Amino acid sequence: MFRRLLLALLLISPIAKSESLSINFTESNFLKQYKHQTYINSGVYTHIDEHFKADDTGMDIIPYFPDVYSVALSDKQITELIDNLLKLGVDNWARQYPEDSSGLICDGRSYNLYIKSDRLNINSRGYCYFPNKFNKVVSVFESVHKTPNKPIKRD
Repeated sequence: MFRRLLLALLLISPIAKSESLSINFTESNFLKQYKHQTYINSGVYTHIDEHFKADDTGMDIIPYFPDVYSVALSDKQITELIDNLLKLGVDNWARQYPEDSSGLICDGRSYNLYIKSDRLNINSRGYCYFPNKFNKVVSVFESVHKTPNKPIKRD
């Protein structure tokens, strides 16, 4: 009986195995007045929200501590996150925006996105230019730490 139970568990465990997901996403602006970093590894979501703060004159930067959020993701949340990113077309993003950045002077936002999973592998970056639905992807990432006990935001 024990052998049958062990055999059944060995056969079922690969089916029930969760999807692996690693994400490294950074968004910032030219002057580094803000920087948002999102990491997912081993089922743990971590978001670091850095915003420089100025004094009342606007001339001096005040020391600060970034806001850090950390959420353990369920297997269902990981699957929903990957599904949403695929639905938003992240798998079709180019490696770089714009594709030719020679001579580009970027004085705005930039991003780096690296995703590694069984269904989605992407390494993309952009300087003042962004792929379609970029802001929706940012919203999906933000929805994880803003509402950690709710399903991942859908478009």
